[in-house]
Amino acid sequence: MDAVLTDENRDVIAAVRADPHNAWRGQPRSRKIAHLRQRGVPLTTTTSDREVDAHLERMMLQDDSVPTHWFGAGARVADAVALIRQPEPATGFLVSDWLLLTNHHVLDTPETAEGAEVLFRYAEDAVGGIAPEKLSFDPARCFITSPVDELDYTLVGIGGRDGSDSPGARFGTIPLISSVGKAIVGQPLNIVQHPGGQSRRVAFRNNRLLAVEERRLVYETDTERGSSGSPVLNDRWQVVALHHASESARNAGGDEIDVNGQLVTPSTPDYLRQWVANAGIRVSRIVADLRERDLDVGTRALVDAAIAER
Repeated sequence: MDAVLTDENRDVIAAVRADPHNAWRGQPRSRKIAHLRQRGVPLTTTTSDREVDAHLERMMLQDDSVPTHWFGAGARVADAVALIRQPEPATGFLVSDWLLLTNHHVLDTPETAEGAEVLFRYAEDAVGGIAPEKLSFDPARCFITSPVDELDYTLVGIGGRDGSDSPGARFGTIPLISSVGKAIVGQPLNIVQHPGGQSRRVAFRNNRLLAVEERRLVYETDTERGSSGSPVLNDRWQVVALHHASESARNAGGDEIDVNGQLVTPSTPDYLRQWVANAGIRVSRIVADLRERDLDVGTRALVDAAIAER
């Protein structure tokens, strides 16, 4: 799996961390315009750079408070996120009524999917109780995958319960938005996950987008093993990336170290691991790959149902 921190992105990431509120200024004009259009700002090709930056400045300087319905919207999105056991824990999320997205390194073959279980609503209630709903994967319905060294995703069918609604109708969906510009560097991101196979968790707000690469986003977010396949979301709860990899803190010699500065060993528990950056596969790249594939009519209809333009 590719390193999260590279010679190409270290300086960019350091600059964003040093001044996150102004990091957007160095973004390409095309990405600035795409982001503003996502937010409903009417722009044309003749809009001056000064006007573009003025719109973004007003947006970025808004206070960090959110309306109370923001939490309700996040809860509805979180309901579409599931714990995968195969037997190692991971995360996935519904993108349409019958399809779930996760990583290739989680479900690499139809046979792996058939042997795994998927648990929705694996989340604690107010008194700590958990009442999950277990479903099975249905790779015969759909199984599309991209290797780890490419886009590291698997789109797989989900089986429903006899006589019941589709999984998407019951738990909701997080559609894959094809357009770019859903987030811009310096903005906070949110991730809904099952870290270490725990009950559903949300890391939110204090997790900034650090870099935009050709196929990946690099960001700060608290993750652990089991977070692979989680949706990375912007502040409008739109999925912008599929969580894919984490980078451990290292000493001057390049050795992985824990939160106490000690060398990481196979026996180091997850709660002592120190992750300094994360990477997710851009949703727009996943959508482009799905659209380029030669699929039969039935599978194409299933895939198209998972894709939204904006």
